[in-house]
Amino acid sequence: MTWRDNVLPSDCLLTGKQMSVLAGVELDDGRDTDIKNTDGTTGRSCKYYATAGGVLSFTANIKVQAPSTGVITKELLAGIGEPGATEVPGIGRRMVIEPLTPPSGFPVMRVATDKYLANVVLVIGNIPGPPDVAAWTRAASEILKVLPA
Repeated sequence: MTWRDNVLPSDCLLTGKQMSVLAGVELDDGRDTDIKNTDGTTGRSCKYYATAGGVLSFTANIKVQAPSTGVITKELLAGIGEPGATEVPGIGRRMVIEPLTPPSGFPVMRVATDKYLANVVLVIGNIPGPPDVAAWTRAASEILKVLPA
């Protein structure tokens, strides 16, 4: 089973203000950016940059995907999240916060609905520290409000 990109008109599901609250630093509104995948296809994600700017100010990313089959099944839900991920019950079909493990150690949250998987990644070097569960849960709830049914 494969995941498809470019499934919504925009992957920018949080405003700059909402993402700033999550990241703990002031961020501009996100910008949809095309990404060349290793298989040659073009994907997309929404990138957020620190208001202070600069080439190293990339701070957060949202990527929305959908299964090629069209519906997220129980089997797909079970595969969302790395071993050691924290599951937050009652948010969407499944919400997980990935463990901070080397080599990247980037804070990551994933939230799934019946049709979509939203992946939020923060750049650890550009934020004061990883968000707590409450902050991730608020962000996931805000994302769920704007995802199509």
